[in-house]
Amino acid sequence: MATADFFEAPTSQSQVKANIVAQYFYSWAKIIVSKMPAVQQIAYIDLFAGRGVYEDGTYSTPLKILKRAIENPDIAKKIAILFNDADKKFSDVLRAEAEKMDGYSKLAYKPHFESQEINQEFVERIEKLNLAPTLMFVDPWGYKNLSLRLINSVLKHKASEVIFFFNYRRINAAVTNKYFTQHIDNLFETHRAQELRKRFKDRSSTLTPYQREQEIIKQVAEALIHDYGKHVLPFRFMNSTGTRCSHHIIFVTKHPLGYGVMKDIMAKHSTGGVEGVPTYEFNPRILKNNQASLELETPIDKLALSLCRDFSGKQLTVEGIYHAHHLGKPYIKSNYKAALIRLEQNGKIKIKPPVSERRQGTLTDSAFVNFPLFR
Repeated sequence: MATADFFEAPTSQSQVKANIVAQYFYSWAKIIVSKMPAVQQIAYIDLFAGRGVYEDGTYSTPLKILKRAIENPDIAKKIAILFNDADKKFSDVLRAEAEKMDGYSKLAYKPHFESQEINQEFVERIEKLNLAPTLMFVDPWGYKNLSLRLINSVLKHKASEVIFFFNYRRINAAVTNKYFTQHIDNLFETHRAQELRKRFKDRSSTLTPYQREQEIIKQVAEALIHDYGKHVLPFRFMNSTGTRCSHHIIFVTKHPLGYGVMKDIMAKHSTGGVEGVPTYEFNPRILKNNQASLELETPIDKLALSLCRDFSGKQLTVEGIYHAHHLGKPYIKSNYKAALIRLEQNGKIKIKPPVSERRQGTLTDSAFVNFPLFR
C-alpha cells in the first residue's frame, strides 16, 4: 500500500497490530511501575510513528499508547515517550493530535517528537544512551532501517523489550537478491544470511512456501536469542484474502513474565485454533478460535501426554507447572488447566483439592498436582 493511501482507513490487520502493541505496553508499564518502584522513569520509543490517526478518526498505535499512558496515573507520572517519523508532516500531525487529547496535561514528561532518519548514526546515538526500562516499537514501511544492532541497542538495558514489524513478503524476496545483501545481513547477521541464501538457491531444496517462511523466522529468532533476547514470540498476519503470509510482528524479551503476558495478548487476537490453543496468527478470513478438529489426538491431548512425561513422579502447583513448561510452546495457562482437568477425569493424575471440593471444570493456580511415574 502506498504511504499516501495508508492512513485513509485502518485494515483489520493494522487494527490487530496496534491493539497488541498498545495492550502489551499497558501491561508492561504497570508491571515495571509496581515491581520496580525505585525506577523514576520508564520509556516508550516508536521510531516510525506516522500520523497517529486515520482519516476516519481511528487512532493508530502512537495515540493508542498515549491514551493508555494517560489513563493510569502511576504510568503518567513516569513515562517518557519518543515519537519519531522521518516525514516531518506526519510528525507534526501526530504532535497536534497528541496535544489535544483529553488528559494530555497529566503526563509528567511531555512526549518528544522527532523527524530523524533511522540510519547508522541514529543507532550509534541510541547505543550511547543509558536507558531507563524501555519498550521500543519498530514499524518501518519496509525493512532497510531494521537491524539487529538497532534492536540490541535497546534490548541490552534492564527491563527493556522490543516489538518490531517483520515484512516477511518483502524480506523473503530480498534474501537472494544481490542488491539487498547488506540490508539482509544487517537483519540476520552475515553468517545466517549466507546460510539462507545457500539453502534457498540450492536446486535440490524442496522447501514449501510455509517451510521457507518458518526457516526465515527461525533464523531471525536465533539471531535475536544469540545476544540479549532469551525469548522471541512471532505473530503471523495473513493477507486480506487469507492465502499467504503478509508480515509478522515479533516480540523480544529477556524475562519469562513479559513472554507470558504477550502470549496471552497474542492468543486473544489469534484466529483459528483448536480447543482454545492459540495459532498466533491473524487471518481475516477465518472465524475466531475453537474450530472443530478432525484429528484423533487433539492439542489438549498432546499437552496432557507431554505433562505426564515431563513431570513424571513429581508434585507441583498448577502455577508451577505452567511456568516450568510453557516457554517456547504455544500453550497458555487455560490450556494447561484444561489438560490437567482431562488427566484427572481419566484417572491419570491426582489433584488437591479433589474435584469433589471444587466447582466443576475449574482449577486454581495453587492446586497441587501429583503425577505418577510415567510408564
